[in-house]
This record gives sequence, structure tokens and C-alpha cells, in this order.
Amino acid sequence: MAQRAYLSRLTAAFMAGLMLVAAPIPTASAAAPNWSGLDARAFAGRVPAPGGLIRTVPLNPELSVAGAARAYRILYSTTDQHNSPAVSTGVVFVPPGEAPPGGWPVIAWAHGTVGLGDDCTPSAQPRSARDNEYLSHWLSEGYVVVGSDYTGLGTPGLMSYLNSVATAHAIIDSVIAAHHMNLPLSPKWALVGQSQGGAAAVASARWANEFSKGSG
Repeated sequence: MAQRAYLSRLTAAFMAGLMLVAAPIPTASAAAPNWSGLDARAFAGRVPAPGGLIRTVPLNPELSVAGAARAYRILYSTTDQHNSPAVSTGVVFVPPGEAPPGGWPVIAWAHGTVGLGDDCTPSAQPRSARDNEYLSHWLSEGYVVVGSDYTGLGTPGLMSYLNSVATAHAIIDSVIAAHHMNLPLSPKWALVGQSQGGAAAVASARWANEFSKGSG
């Protein structure tokens, strides 16, 4: 089954988070990244059709959140700001317990501004107290949480800050990729995000149907 055609049949319930329009606030330098055994900064392998799952590893426990029973770091294919094949990384947090009939619904979480360098890659850094509480809430509600790092953070190329089309590709393709994991996932999914991620969630809602169609 074509990867992108699969997502075209997902029932998307779009819940876009509050979008804060403000200049990025400088933050302290990120700690040395922990790649959980999946360092894709120099990835030069074959890039499958967008939404392809290239590799999955267990996420280092110190990078997970309290509400997750299991956590993974993934490498998947997407499309960059030049409409060219690219790769991105991300995380998949799985709630405790058994999946309900039909599988766990998915929350595609769009992270806020973290910086432009590879050391800032969210999946390679511990979560903030706010993100830990926020994401654990969705897990407690029975959602699998999929969080894209966005293309260029921890992967080749530059992170295209506030490029809504490229970010939408990365988020939508992360959901497609998660459906290729050995997890019982529902076709129902939703979008949430804050700050930069608020804009990313709105853009992903705008482009979801178009970007999830076609062969791959």
C-alpha cells in the first residue's frame, strides 16, 4: 500500500495549539545531544518515498517523559523546503496499557522554537518540565504522541525556520512513518503545538490532505 495514500484515509481531527507571535527568545546553550544510537547528521543513504520509516531505536530513558510506557527515536523520509527528498528524525511516545479496539489514536505534537543548530534537536535533548507535563497528559488520555524534530535539526541541511510548507511535510510524514511501526495505531489523529509549533500545526492542518495523497 502506498505510504502517502495510507494517510489520505486517516481521519484527522485538527486541534491547533495557540500560536504565539513573538521573536524567538535566546535560551541557554543546549547540552551535548544524546542521539540514542541514531545519529543522522551525516545521513547519506537512500531516501525512500515521503513517510517511509528508515530506522527505529529505543529512546534513551533520560530523554523520555514520565507518562510514556515506551519511547522510540525514529528516522524517516520527507520533503524539504526545496521540494527535494530529505530525512527527519522524531520521537514516538507510547502510553501504558493495552491499545483500545481499533488502535491508539495519534497526537502529532509540533514543538516550539528550540534553536537552529543540531545540538538543539528536541529528540536528542531532555524534555522541559512543561513538555513533560503536557505530553504526559496526552499519554494519560490514551494517545500515542509523535513529535517531529523538523527537517534540518539533527539531519543534513539547514533547519528552515518558519517555512510552513517544509514543516508541514515533516509533521505529516512523521505520522505516516509511525504507522509503519509495529504499533496498533488508529487512523484517527490530531495536531497540537505551541509557539513555532502552533504555526506548524495550523500549516499541517492546511496541507494534510494534499501532502498525504499520491503514491510512495
